[in-house]
Amino acid sequence: VSWESMIENSLDPTHAPQLHEGTFFSADAIPMKNFEIESSNTAGLKLTHSGYSTKNKDMNATRTFVAPCLVDVCYEFSNGKKQQFPLYFVPRTESTTTVFAGGLAFLPRTSIISRFFSDLAHIFFFTRESLWIFNYQDTQIMIGQDQRRNNFKQAAFSPTATSPSDVGVAALQSWLNTYGRPFSGVVSSSPSHSSSRWNIHGRHCSICTRGLLRINALQKQTSRVSFLAAALSISTLFLFQLDRLRLFAGLALFALLTSGFSSFLLKTRKAFLKGNKPTHDLWIRSDVFPTAAL
Repeated sequence: VSWESMIENSLDPTHAPQLHEGTFFSADAIPMKNFEIESSNTAGLKLTHSGYSTKNKDMNATRTFVAPCLVDVCYEFSNGKKQQFPLYFVPRTESTTTVFAGGLAFLPRTSIISRFFSDLAHIFFFTRESLWIFNYQDTQIMIGQDQRRNNFKQAAFSPTATSPSDVGVAALQSWLNTYGRPFSGVVSSSPSHSSSRWNIHGRHCSICTRGLLRINALQKQTSRVSFLAAALSISTLFLFQLDRLRLFAGLALFALLTSGFSSFLLKTRKAFLKGNKPTHDLWIRSDVFPTAAL
């Protein structure tokens, strides 16, 4: 996907309830009360807007594009809660962009044990099916956006906002027309369903690389411990003393628990090798975005 479509997508919040069916719901969408440009200069753009869903209707949001790569998203809610998501979009080619996301610290990293569990939480987060459905939805639409941009030679992308929700996209197009783009050639984006989660994210992430090595070692050890516990529990069947029967029950339970944990770790590791395409086809509302339009 091109850098331009990535930046544009991050400055267009109202697409979420319509596109990301499953994470958001189109029935929750509400008109945005305001979407304004606070500043636009050589350094970038600063935009403010209100909520776009019944779940965030009392929100005040700021989206700051700091040229050439950063989009800093900040949500402030009426209850005092604040969320911030710095996103870095680094163009590699006309149709390839590397994304770095901040604000994903899952647990405090104050000790070896806490760092280990923080790494595990990070890995489990990036193996969630819902996350990859979200990613797949965005990717397909942005690929279509790149293709249409080539077909219409920018004619269909006027920097004039046709509705309040278009302010962010229009502001970006105006900024790009004034200060330039990373690439001026033809973008040749195309779907890549064969790419695994490991190739898309894991191999580029030091946390995932380190964590998967630990998961692999832990899975092997728990598998061995489970086998040993099962063997010991079976051996106690030949002894009929009450204490031995209790030992059998304890060892059998321990064997089942360690076997289950080992299977869980194995599935987590395999999840990273799955293709990027979701396992089901209910990833987008066909009545809102017909397949023919993609």
